[in-house]
Amino acid sequence: MENLDVESILNASLQRCMQKNNFMEIFHEHFVNSSPEIKKLFQNTNLDNQFDMMSRSLMSMIAASEANWLNDQELVELSQKHKNMDINATHFALWEKSLLESIEKCDPEFDENVSSAWKGVIQRGKQFMMDDN
Repeated sequence: MENLDVESILNASLQRCMQKNNFMEIFHEHFVNSSPEIKKLFQNTNLDNQFDMMSRSLMSMIAASEANWLNDQELVELSQKHKNMDINATHFALWEKSLLESIEKCDPEFDENVSSAWKGVIQRGKQFMMDDN
């Protein structure tokens, strides 16, 4: 798949998910219920702020090519914040599983191409978050 095709697939998928008014709530619910440790991390979180941050992060991940992740200040700051919170590979794996389950539930056109596009961008995002930036 060409990068432009992947970006188009991801943007269209995210738009379909966002049209389902409770996509972020579904994603959050999947994620916080994925483990007691995750639930504890989010216990004192302002959900409106969290949903806004998650939405912006997903859009930034889609827009950032592999070459320019470091040029996206919001992603760099988010990566540092996650490092400061001791977010680890297990947390990111739970995040990935929760996100993919939520997209599959909310995107009526979810198929293997959509899944593959999301898995690719999520993998790059997880790697970016765990690398030293």
